[in-house]
Amino acid sequence: MRAEDVAQDVSRLAVLLRAGLAPGGAWAHLVEATGPGPGGAWSAAAGAAATGEPVAPALRDAVERRGRPDDAQEALQAVAAAWEVCERTGAPTAQLLSRLAGALREEADARDAREAALAAPRATARVLLALPVLGLLLGHAVGADPLLVLVGTAPGRLAGLVGALLALAGWLWTRRLVRVATVPRAAVDVGPALPTGRGAPR
Repeated sequence: MRAEDVAQDVSRLAVLLRAGLAPGGAWAHLVEATGPGPGGAWSAAAGAAATGEPVAPALRDAVERRGRPDDAQEALQAVAAAWEVCERTGAPTAQLLSRLAGALREEADARDAREAALAAPRATARVLLALPVLGLLLGHAVGADPLLVLVGTAPGRLAGLVGALLALAGWLWTRRLVRVATVPRAAVDVGPALPTGRGAPR
């Protein structure tokens, strides 16, 4: 499951809560409509809500059992944190979850756009690494023996060493640029502060 799928399920859960269902009923309907969720997270939440237990720890336990760190797991952590805030403060759960779902979608769109933009530099780095080998093969194809020149003469060895160092430096530099361009995951923004008060999530 991807973060986009988690966002869709969270949005559906917010609609159920806004329609007036209690948390236990909303989670149960979500499980019926979408399945147990990633790592059984939705089923665990439904079970906890049905027995009056805190939902956030059940979600976190399911995340830990899933054991695959990815964007969906980070989204589940955000859902657990949002639900815990509502359980502790009585903030409107449907409103907070709706904002969270929108933030998760925006973050997923930004991640996809970033990966698409970085695809070309990554491909360029691979091509640059392949060019020396292609050059040797091309030399053999035209009847020359570039490998003998590279290993059998002093100028050839020097040229081969310099070329290898330059190729390695280019690859490392491109890799560094790509790493710098990869923006770290920011905290999910769910909008302005919500009013707090006593009471169960709704």
